[in-house]
Amino acid sequence: MDQEVRQKLDAAHEMQINGHYPKAERLYREVLEQVDAPLVEAETRHGLGCTLVFTGMFDEGLQELLDAREKDPDNATILLDVAKTHLMLGMYEEAQPELAQIVERFPDTPEAAEAKNQLSYFE
Repeated sequence: MDQEVRQKLDAAHEMQINGHYPKAERLYREVLEQVDAPLVEAETRHGLGCTLVFTGMFDEGLQELLDAREKDPDNATILLDVAKTHLMLGMYEEAQPELAQIVERFPDTPEAAEAKNQLSYFE
């Protein structure tokens, strides 16, 4: 990944954290036009998806998160954010096995701990 792309991704993430969602979205979309590495694309789509979900664009945000998961299926954070978005949208049948998979595949991680917490609501 070149330095310009990394700087844009870092700036987009910072904008997202600080609630500057339109600026974050613009930067993530700019990076998507420049990137060709699957893991960088996954990171970018993950950030864009979360940004869109935060602004109420649930369908588009979920699709970006699903695309991120497709590009990086071993990223526990992406998998957790997909599951949490399914929960937010009331898609419990999708979320429950996703959460269980995180616990199984990444047992000693913060993502697994959060997934276990979410699964406790299904008991």
